[in-house]
Amino acid sequence: MVSKGEGQYLEFKTKVDHPDKIVKEVVAFANSGGGRLLIGVEDDGKISGLKYADEEAFEMAKAIQNLCKPTIKFSLEKIALNEKKQILVYSFKESKKKPHYAVEDTKTGLGKAYVRVEDKSVQASKELKLILKGQRFRKKISFEFGENERAVMKLLESKERFTLKEFINHSGVSYKVASATVITLVLSNVLTIIPSEKEDFYKLREY
Repeated sequence: MVSKGEGQYLEFKTKVDHPDKIVKEVVAFANSGGGRLLIGVEDDGKISGLKYADEEAFEMAKAIQNLCKPTIKFSLEKIALNEKKQILVYSFKESKKKPHYAVEDTKTGLGKAYVRVEDKSVQASKELKLILKGQRFRKKISFEFGENERAVMKLLESKERFTLKEFINHSGVSYKVASATVITLVLSNVLTIIPSEKEDFYKLREY
């Protein structure tokens, strides 16, 4: 597993010294396609292990309970390296309660949502959060193919994918209208959203 390196479904952490940062990865896995978190493995793939694995597991369980909203389910496997050290392997499934948030202020409960993009956890945009929420209900979305939808298709004739800003510049509609249009088209399985650290991209859904 380690030899494959970090990626869409795999993350390494040396130890649980910053649980507030680690829960971002947990949230990202739950909001995306699930994944595994290995604690006791360094970023370069060196398997260093944990001397006090039970204490690390306790801190991790507390962080997932208190800093992930809604709470995220997981399974834990402890793998012994030798008589003194272990590795913690956490497995997360894609959640049915998306979007999940990594709590940043425990007093207010406010936090940020993240998704997994290759080997990084990226903060979800407003549009992506609404799409994740809409996907929970798995209802068929019906819409009228009007001027705004035709503007999307016209834009896709000249480029394979586009950003929300590019759609606004192309069509002249407001941000609110542009946002609602692409969200509806994604939930209707016409478009696919491609999350990015800077701006999300949209493209035609492939079947």
